[in-house]
Amino acid sequence: MDKVNIYNEASTRYILYIDGDAYLDQINRCFGGGFKFIYINADLVDVETNETIANFSDGGYSENCPPLSGTIFNDLADTVAGAWARKQ
Repeated sequence: MDKVNIYNEASTRYILYIDGDAYLDQINRCFGGGFKFIYINADLVDVETNETIANFSDGGYSENCPPLSGTIFNDLADTVAGAWARKQ
């Protein structure tokens, strides 16, 4: 298949692609419901132009993971919000 044709046939303009891996075993599980990410990557892609508008990559503890809570989800949301603000 030709990727260009697939992108041109897409019914949406933007896609947020998120890929990650986190420890799920009892030893590494957070008490507050968060996760210890080995990695988390996100790309905000304009499928009309096949351009990556924003990229996020991090690892470590997410929110709700006391006492080592991080800011992964907030940072990801801020990255996407910043990309939308620049597009306006």
